[in-house]
Amino acid sequence: MNIKSTFVAGAMLASAIAPSLAADLPSTKSPATPVIPAFFIFSDTSLSYHYEWNAREPGIRGAIQKHVVSLTHADAWAYGSNFFNIDFLKSNSKDPAAGPLGTTDGAFEVYGFFRSTLSLNALSGSKAFALGGIIKDIAIEYGADANTKNTAFAPQKRDVVIGPQIQFNVPGYLNVGFLLYKEWNHNGITAPALSNVEFKPALNIDVTYMFPLTFTGLPLSVNGYFEYVTPKGRDGFGVQTTYEIHTENHLTLDLGAVVAKKPKTVDLWIGHRYWQNKFGNNNKLIANKDATENQFLVGLTWHMF
Repeated sequence: MNIKSTFVAGAMLASAIAPSLAADLPSTKSPATPVIPAFFIFSDTSLSYHYEWNAREPGIRGAIQKHVVSLTHADAWAYGSNFFNIDFLKSNSKDPAAGPLGTTDGAFEVYGFFRSTLSLNALSGSKAFALGGIIKDIAIEYGADANTKNTAFAPQKRDVVIGPQIQFNVPGYLNVGFLLYKEWNHNGITAPALSNVEFKPALNIDVTYMFPLTFTGLPLSVNGYFEYVTPKGRDGFGVQTTYEIHTENHLTLDLGAVVAKKPKTVDLWIGHRYWQNKFGNNNKLIANKDATENQFLVGLTWHMF
Protein backbone atom coordinates (compact mmCIF):
# COMPACT_ATOMS: atom_id res chain seq x y z
CA MET A 1 0.00 0.00 0.00
CA ASN A 2 2.95 2.35 -0.28
CA ILE A 3 1.52 3.11 -3.72
CA LYS A 4 -0.88 5.53 -2.20
CA SER A 5 1.96 7.82 -1.29
CA THR A 6 2.24 8.72 -4.96
CA PHE A 7 -0.53 11.23 -5.33
CA VAL A 8 -3.74 9.27 -4.96
CA ALA A 9 -5.26 12.56 -3.89
CA GLY A 10 -3.73 14.46 -6.80
CA ALA A 11 -4.90 11.95 -9.33
CA MET A 12 -8.49 12.04 -8.07
CA LEU A 13 -8.63 15.62 -9.37
CA ALA A 14 -9.97 13.90 -12.47
CA SER A 15 -13.16 12.91 -10.69
CA ALA A 16 -13.59 16.42 -9.34
CA ILE A 17 -13.33 18.22 -12.70
CA ALA A 18 -14.99 15.70 -15.01
CA PRO A 19 -18.66 16.69 -14.56
CA SER A 20 -18.05 20.46 -14.86
CA LEU A 21 -15.74 20.20 -17.86
CA ALA A 22 -18.04 17.77 -19.64
CA ALA A 23 -20.81 20.34 -19.58
CA ASP A 24 -18.53 22.86 -21.32
CA LEU A 25 -17.43 20.65 -24.23
CA PRO A 26 -18.52 22.11 -27.58
CA SER A 27 -20.51 19.91 -29.91
CA THR A 28 -19.94 22.01 -33.06
CA LYS A 29 -17.87 25.00 -34.12
CA SER A 30 -20.31 25.94 -36.87
CA PRO A 31 -22.95 24.05 -38.86
CA ALA A 32 -20.38 23.44 -41.60
CA THR A 33 -17.42 22.55 -39.34
CA PRO A 34 -18.23 19.88 -36.76
CA VAL A 35 -15.84 19.46 -33.84
CA ILE A 36 -15.34 16.04 -32.33
CA PRO A 37 -14.69 16.46 -28.61
CA ALA A 38 -11.71 14.64 -27.15
CA PHE A 39 -12.69 11.45 -25.32
CA PHE A 40 -10.65 12.44 -22.26
CA ILE A 41 -11.47 15.78 -20.64
CA PHE A 42 -8.34 15.53 -18.54
CA SER A 43 -5.34 13.21 -18.81
CA ASP A 44 -2.00 13.13 -17.01
CA THR A 45 0.78 10.53 -16.93
CA SER A 46 3.67 11.08 -14.53
CA LEU A 47 6.82 9.49 -13.14
CA SER A 48 7.75 10.05 -9.47
CA TYR A 49 10.64 9.27 -7.17
CA HIS A 50 10.94 9.51 -3.42
CA TYR A 51 13.22 8.05 -0.74
CA GLU A 52 12.01 6.64 2.55
CA TRP A 53 14.24 6.91 5.61
CA ASN A 54 11.92 5.42 8.19
CA ALA A 55 9.70 2.82 6.52
CA ARG A 56 8.36 0.01 8.70
CA GLU A 57 7.25 -3.56 8.14
CA PRO A 58 5.43 -5.75 10.68
CA GLY A 59 7.81 -8.33 12.15
CA ILE A 60 10.98 -6.34 11.34
CA ARG A 61 12.49 -4.27 14.13
CA GLY A 62 13.74 -0.78 13.29
CA ALA A 63 13.72 1.59 10.33
CA ILE A 64 13.93 0.40 6.72
CA GLN A 65 15.18 2.57 3.87
CA LYS A 66 13.48 2.31 0.48
CA HIS A 67 13.85 3.77 -3.01
CA VAL A 68 10.42 4.18 -4.60
CA VAL A 69 9.71 4.87 -8.29
CA SER A 70 6.08 5.30 -9.34
CA LEU A 71 4.33 5.41 -12.71
CA THR A 72 0.95 7.11 -12.44
CA HIS A 73 -1.88 7.85 -14.84
CA ALA A 74 -5.10 9.79 -14.20
CA ASP A 75 -7.86 10.79 -16.58
CA ALA A 76 -11.42 12.06 -16.65
CA TRP A 77 -14.11 11.51 -19.25
CA ALA A 78 -17.75 12.48 -19.60
CA TYR A 79 -19.01 9.90 -17.08
CA GLY A 80 -16.26 9.72 -14.48
CA SER A 81 -12.55 9.21 -13.87
CA ASN A 82 -9.80 6.60 -13.87
CA PHE A 83 -6.60 6.35 -11.85
CA PHE A 84 -3.82 3.79 -12.21
CA ASN A 85 -0.52 3.55 -10.32
CA ILE A 86 2.32 1.05 -10.21
CA ASP A 87 5.12 1.33 -7.62
CA PHE A 88 8.56 -0.24 -7.74
CA LEU A 89 10.05 -0.41 -4.23
CA LYS A 90 13.62 -1.45 -3.39
CA SER A 91 14.44 -1.97 0.31
CA ASN A 92 17.83 -2.03 1.99
CA SER A 93 19.10 -5.21 3.67
CA LYS A 94 17.00 -4.52 6.77
CA ASP A 95 14.07 -5.88 4.74
CA PRO A 96 15.85 -8.85 3.10
CA ALA A 97 14.88 -10.73 -0.01
CA ALA A 98 14.33 -14.47 0.28
CA GLY A 99 17.61 -16.35 0.02
CA PRO A 100 20.37 -17.93 2.07
CA LEU A 101 20.56 -17.02 5.76
CA GLY A 102 22.46 -13.79 6.16
CA THR A 103 21.70 -12.41 2.70
CA THR A 104 22.33 -8.67 2.34
CA ASP A 105 20.13 -8.18 -0.71
CA GLY A 106 17.12 -5.97 0.04
CA ALA A 107 13.65 -6.99 -1.06
CA PHE A 108 12.04 -5.76 -4.28
CA GLU A 109 8.29 -5.13 -4.45
CA VAL A 110 5.89 -4.25 -7.25
CA TYR A 111 2.52 -2.86 -6.20
CA GLY A 112 -0.20 -1.79 -8.61
CA PHE A 113 -3.71 -0.52 -8.15
CA PHE A 114 -6.50 1.29 -9.96
CA ARG A 115 -9.53 3.29 -8.92
CA SER A 116 -12.38 4.46 -11.16
CA THR A 117 -15.52 6.50 -10.60
CA LEU A 118 -18.85 6.84 -12.40
CA SER A 119 -20.72 10.11 -11.84
CA LEU A 120 -24.39 9.67 -10.96
CA ASN A 121 -25.14 13.19 -12.21
CA ALA A 122 -23.58 12.34 -15.58
CA LEU A 123 -25.23 8.92 -15.80
CA SER A 124 -28.66 10.37 -15.01
CA GLY A 125 -28.17 13.45 -17.19
CA SER A 126 -29.28 15.64 -14.31
CA LYS A 127 -28.13 17.52 -11.22
CA ALA A 128 -30.16 15.29 -8.92
CA PHE A 129 -27.06 14.31 -6.94
CA ALA A 130 -25.84 17.89 -6.37
CA LEU A 131 -27.33 18.56 -2.97
CA GLY A 132 -27.77 21.85 -1.16
CA GLY A 133 -24.73 23.54 -2.68
CA ILE A 134 -22.55 21.39 -0.40
CA ILE A 135 -22.39 18.12 -2.31
CA LYS A 136 -21.35 18.51 -5.96
CA ASP A 137 -21.93 14.91 -7.01
CA ILE A 138 -22.20 11.32 -5.83
CA ALA A 139 -20.23 8.69 -7.71
CA ILE A 140 -19.77 4.94 -7.75
CA GLU A 141 -16.14 4.20 -6.87
CA TYR A 142 -14.54 0.83 -7.63
CA GLY A 143 -11.07 -0.64 -8.04
CA ALA A 144 -8.52 -3.30 -7.19
CA ASP A 145 -4.96 -3.78 -5.85
CA ALA A 146 -2.29 -6.40 -6.55
CA ASN A 147 1.31 -6.82 -5.39
CA THR A 148 4.25 -9.19 -5.26
CA LYS A 149 7.40 -9.07 -3.11
CA ASN A 150 10.38 -11.43 -3.08
CA THR A 151 10.61 -11.98 0.69
CA ALA A 152 10.20 -15.20 2.67
CA PHE A 153 6.66 -14.07 3.47
CA ALA A 154 6.05 -13.73 -0.32
CA PRO A 155 2.91 -11.58 -0.14
CA GLN A 156 0.53 -11.70 -3.08
CA LYS A 157 -2.11 -9.21 -2.10
CA ARG A 158 -5.27 -9.04 -4.18
CA ASP A 159 -8.22 -6.88 -3.18
CA VAL A 160 -11.32 -5.27 -4.67
CA VAL A 161 -13.32 -2.27 -3.47
CA ILE A 162 -16.67 -0.78 -4.44
CA GLY A 163 -19.04 1.75 -2.94
CA PRO A 164 -20.43 5.30 -3.06
CA GLN A 165 -18.16 8.35 -3.14
CA ILE A 166 -19.43 11.78 -2.04
CA GLN A 167 -17.81 14.72 -3.86
CA PHE A 168 -18.04 18.02 -1.97
CA ASN A 169 -18.33 21.45 -3.56
CA VAL A 170 -15.06 23.09 -2.45
CA PRO A 171 -12.11 24.87 -4.10
CA GLY A 172 -10.01 22.00 -5.45
CA TYR A 173 -11.77 18.87 -4.31
CA LEU A 174 -12.79 16.80 -1.29
CA ASN A 175 -14.04 13.24 -1.91
CA VAL A 176 -15.20 10.74 0.71
CA GLY A 177 -15.77 7.09 -0.21
CA PHE A 178 -17.52 4.38 1.81
CA LEU A 179 -16.24 1.18 0.22
CA LEU A 180 -16.76 -2.54 0.66
CA TYR A 181 -13.23 -4.03 0.91
CA LYS A 182 -12.38 -7.68 0.22
CA GLU A 183 -8.80 -9.02 0.35
CA TRP A 184 -6.95 -12.21 -0.51
CA ASN A 185 -3.25 -12.69 0.29
CA HIS A 186 -0.41 -15.20 0.65
CA ASN A 187 1.72 -16.25 3.64
CA GLY A 188 4.88 -18.09 2.59
CA ILE A 189 5.95 -18.79 6.18
CA THR A 190 3.07 -21.05 7.16
CA ALA A 191 2.42 -24.59 5.90
CA PRO A 192 1.61 -24.72 2.15
CA ALA A 193 -1.94 -25.82 2.88
CA LEU A 194 -2.47 -22.63 4.89
CA SER A 195 -0.47 -20.23 2.72
CA ASN A 196 -3.40 -18.73 0.80
CA VAL A 197 -5.42 -16.44 3.04
CA GLU A 198 -8.92 -15.10 2.40
CA PHE A 199 -9.98 -12.24 4.65
CA LYS A 200 -13.50 -11.29 5.64
CA PRO A 201 -15.15 -8.27 3.99
CA ALA A 202 -14.38 -4.97 5.69
CA LEU A 203 -15.35 -1.29 5.49
CA ASN A 204 -12.85 1.09 3.87
CA ILE A 205 -13.49 4.81 4.47
CA ASP A 206 -11.39 6.70 1.95
CA VAL A 207 -10.93 10.50 2.00
CA THR A 208 -8.95 12.33 -0.72
CA TYR A 209 -8.48 16.07 -1.03
CA MET A 210 -6.62 18.89 -2.80
CA PHE A 211 -6.84 22.56 -1.94
CA PRO A 212 -4.98 25.25 -3.92
CA LEU A 213 -3.10 27.77 -1.78
CA THR A 214 -3.57 30.72 -4.12
CA PHE A 215 -3.35 33.24 -1.28
CA THR A 216 0.40 32.56 -1.06
CA GLY A 217 1.03 33.97 -4.52
CA LEU A 218 2.87 30.75 -5.39
CA PRO A 219 1.72 27.68 -7.37
CA LEU A 220 1.27 25.73 -4.14
CA SER A 221 -1.34 23.19 -3.11
CA VAL A 222 -1.94 20.89 -0.19
CA ASN A 223 -3.19 17.40 -0.99
CA GLY A 224 -3.49 14.06 0.68
CA TYR A 225 -5.66 11.20 1.81
CA PHE A 226 -6.98 9.44 4.89
CA GLU A 227 -7.96 5.77 5.03
CA TYR A 228 -9.68 3.78 7.74
CA VAL A 229 -10.13 0.00 7.32
CA THR A 230 -12.08 -2.03 9.85
CA PRO A 231 -10.77 -5.43 11.09
CA LYS A 232 -10.87 -8.10 8.36
CA GLY A 233 -10.79 -11.34 10.34
CA ARG A 234 -7.81 -13.58 11.06
CA ASP A 235 -4.50 -13.48 9.19
CA GLY A 236 -2.37 -16.38 7.93
CA PHE A 237 -1.06 -17.05 11.44
CA GLY A 238 -4.59 -17.23 12.86
CA VAL A 239 -4.20 -13.87 14.63
CA GLN A 240 -7.15 -11.49 14.68
CA THR A 241 -6.51 -8.35 12.62
CA THR A 242 -7.37 -4.89 13.95
CA TYR A 243 -8.38 -1.55 12.46
CA GLU A 244 -5.94 0.23 10.17
CA ILE A 245 -5.38 4.00 9.81
CA HIS A 246 -3.29 5.27 6.91
CA THR A 247 -2.90 8.98 6.20
CA GLU A 248 -0.49 11.04 4.13
CA ASN A 249 -0.41 14.77 3.43
CA HIS A 250 1.71 16.69 0.89
CA LEU A 251 2.63 20.31 0.33
CA THR A 252 3.25 20.48 -3.44
CA LEU A 253 5.06 23.20 -5.39
CA ASP A 254 4.74 23.46 -9.17
CA LEU A 255 8.49 23.71 -9.65
CA GLY A 256 8.28 23.93 -13.44
CA ALA A 257 6.14 27.07 -13.20
CA VAL A 258 8.53 28.74 -10.75
CA VAL A 259 11.86 27.83 -12.36
CA ALA A 260 11.14 27.65 -16.09
CA LYS A 261 7.64 29.13 -16.48
CA LYS A 262 6.45 25.70 -17.60
CA PRO A 263 3.54 24.81 -15.32
CA LYS A 264 2.42 21.24 -14.73
CA THR A 265 5.74 19.71 -15.80
CA VAL A 266 7.70 19.08 -12.57
CA ASP A 267 6.44 19.10 -8.97
CA LEU A 268 8.50 19.18 -5.78
CA TRP A 269 6.70 17.98 -2.69
CA ILE A 270 7.24 17.33 0.99
CA GLY A 271 4.92 15.23 3.06
CA HIS A 272 4.21 13.22 6.15
CA ARG A 273 2.88 9.66 6.44
CA TYR A 274 1.29 8.03 9.46
CA TRP A 275 0.30 4.38 9.17
CA GLN A 276 -1.10 2.75 12.32
CA ASN A 277 -1.50 -1.04 12.51
CA LYS A 278 0.00 -1.51 9.03
CA PHE A 279 -1.89 -4.11 6.95
CA GLY A 280 -4.19 -4.68 9.95
CA ASN A 281 -1.41 -5.99 12.24
CA ASN A 282 -2.03 -4.99 15.85
CA ASN A 283 0.88 -2.79 16.94
CA LYS A 284 0.21 -3.66 20.60
CA LEU A 285 1.35 -7.25 20.06
CA ILE A 286 5.04 -7.88 20.73
CA ALA A 287 5.57 -9.52 17.33
CA ASN A 288 4.14 -6.45 15.59
CA LYS A 289 5.92 -3.65 17.45
CA ASP A 290 6.96 -2.05 14.16
CA ALA A 291 3.52 -2.20 12.57
CA THR A 292 3.13 1.58 12.87
CA GLU A 293 5.00 3.94 10.52
CA ASN A 294 5.60 7.64 11.11
CA GLN A 295 7.87 9.47 8.67
CA PHE A 296 8.49 12.58 6.57
CA LEU A 297 8.91 12.32 2.79
CA VAL A 298 10.42 14.39 -0.01
CA GLY A 299 9.78 13.65 -3.68
CA LEU A 300 9.82 14.82 -7.31
CA THR A 301 7.15 14.18 -9.95
CA TRP A 302 7.63 14.63 -13.69
CA HIS A 303 4.43 15.01 -15.69
CA MET A 304 5.46 13.33 -18.93
CA PHE A 305 2.25 13.83 -20.96
